[in-house]
Amino acid sequence: MLKPVAAARRKANNPSLLGIAPMTPLIALSTLSLLGYHLTFDAEMTTPPDMSQFINTFQNGDTTLWNNDEVESYAPYSLPAVPAPAATPYLFQNGALTLSATPVPNNGQPYTSGMLETSGIFSQSGGYFEIRAQTPAAAGFWPAFWLLPTSYYPEIDILEQPNNSGTNTQYWTHTSTPTDTSGGFSNTGVDVTQGFHTYGFLWTPSSIQYVFDGTPVGWPHDLPPALVGLQMYMIANLAVGGQWSWPGQPPAGAASTYTIDYIRAYSTDPAVPAVSLEPISSPDGLDTTPVLHPPAPPVLSVPPPVGAGTDSLVLNMAEDAYQGDAQFSVSIDGKPYGGVLTTQASHASGQTQAFTIRGNFGQAKHQVSVNFLNDFSDPNGDRNLFLTGASLDGRPLVGVSLNLYGGGAQSFAMLGKPVLPVIIGTGPDLLSFSIGETPYTANARFTLSVDGVQQGAGQVASALHGYGQTQAFLVYGAFGPAAHKITLNFLTGAGAAATTVPVVLYVDALSYDGVAVPNAACSFTKSGKYTIQTLPQQADTLTLSLSEDAFQGDAIAQIGIDGQSLGQVSVTASRAAATPQVVSYSGNWGGAAASHVVEVNYLNDAYGGPGADRNLHVQAITFDGAAVTTQPQHIMRNGPVDFSYVAPASAPAGWVSAKAAVPAQGK
Repeated sequence: MLKPVAAARRKANNPSLLGIAPMTPLIALSTLSLLGYHLTFDAEMTTPPDMSQFINTFQNGDTTLWNNDEVESYAPYSLPAVPAPAATPYLFQNGALTLSATPVPNNGQPYTSGMLETSGIFSQSGGYFEIRAQTPAAAGFWPAFWLLPTSYYPEIDILEQPNNSGTNTQYWTHTSTPTDTSGGFSNTGVDVTQGFHTYGFLWTPSSIQYVFDGTPVGWPHDLPPALVGLQMYMIANLAVGGQWSWPGQPPAGAASTYTIDYIRAYSTDPAVPAVSLEPISSPDGLDTTPVLHPPAPPVLSVPPPVGAGTDSLVLNMAEDAYQGDAQFSVSIDGKPYGGVLTTQASHASGQTQAFTIRGNFGQAKHQVSVNFLNDFSDPNGDRNLFLTGASLDGRPLVGVSLNLYGGGAQSFAMLGKPVLPVIIGTGPDLLSFSIGETPYTANARFTLSVDGVQQGAGQVASALHGYGQTQAFLVYGAFGPAAHKITLNFLTGAGAAATTVPVVLYVDALSYDGVAVPNAACSFTKSGKYTIQTLPQQADTLTLSLSEDAFQGDAIAQIGIDGQSLGQVSVTASRAAATPQVVSYSGNWGGAAASHVVEVNYLNDAYGGPGADRNLHVQAITFDGAAVTTQPQHIMRNGPVDFSYVAPASAPAGWVSAKAAVPAQGK
């Protein structure tokens, strides 16, 4: 429709809209999806209360469009008498609202008709706007559904059927500037005056497109700059043409109707409030409930296991179903397991279906292949298959996922059962080895000795080093802080004259009582005894005497020396008591001949007012028997405090200073 201003141009002057030439056949690309949208306006046109969402004039108060040479005057809505007079332009019946144009003079015009406008009641920028209606076949009448902003420009005409180009045609138009109107006819392929049809306008942040009966028309086109951020309201009306109008005059005394099932609007913008869908009562009995959310996923059955063996490989499968469920097959190292498998788990809904493959996989590496058997797609949809995760004997396989968008096989590597640690001996000290192998006809065999004493019996390595596996050998004993000689006797390697190495043994890491031994990694290709590491003696001792002012819990501190953390300590000794809490640490820090920095990091200060204050007190620190502090230090707030031990080369042994100590004045 044209705006109620004299400067507007007639539509017939420019019949080209967004590349739709006059009488272009409607191109069906795909079904419109409103998934992710929410309903923002709904008038089901079932009962008179629906009229509260509309006014019955244009926003400036006009009741006709003079510049279009129209000859109707739109009447206001009021509850009709019973029975309704023949001239009423608004009639609710059979679950719809009928707008009637009748030759009853009104406000100087020969026709009375009806219109609906949401100006001042509802407007929206972007989204989807739709009407479901049955339009008249009579000549001279002009049903429409369109959008306007308060400035009247630009204009979006979603439905216009003047019926002067055949009943199979639909006219679409938009105005991007006050002087640039574009539009065109499309051949819908059906008689639009017979039965109800939907007419919509899809307005995204980047494009616009018209929609007929749920199918987008033509191709989407770039969003005109004039629409960016523009709020627009909706109008539905039945105009009557005059002598010089676009549809021409109706026959003398003719009347017509325009029946509206519903008017709705949707948005993806969470800032636009959602409304509830009114009860649906379509005049033709069609269920017009919008599909705004994915359908509920099916209740999944548990597929029976395939294959036989003591190990269970579980594949978590899902699909994008389209014209059937996704089918696949599984093979491991080229051997098929089971036949054709089918998943019904909805990938879009986050579902997975667990398929169990049983076999004897041992500890070796395997190649698992998933073959997508029935890929299918067309312009309306696509069937896909997904492996979303896997586990072996209850152990998740990290990083395993496959997206099969096309037919064929994809695969992933799988290591067999995890290699269990081997525990040797008992005692307070722990030597922890991380060992792997490259086997040949047999696994690598070896023994471990500490200071010439073999620990346990002969050992067998079973972790595949080339596949990233490692196996822990945990040797417990009462070894003490002295230096120790660690010997590995490799029993399976090649002889001294061998040029090929069928078996290799690897030591990937070594630690003693939780402290990593540097440069311990090595490998062995020949049989024989090898010294891995002479562990240094734990020569130094650090001792701290600590106390606290307790308040809502004890003080906690983290202790460190020369940048090395020694762990946390919870202080329970009260400063008011005579005996502090003594904590000691041993290590190799370079002895008293080197300078050191001891750090006490107070972690959990608390203050509740005078007399309610948690504090930490360092009463004394010694390093290898020499005093690091000369007087107690009181730490009143969170944070690290450094205490320096200066070696005799630069100062007399035992002379120290406390850095950044917090004064004792309080908070």
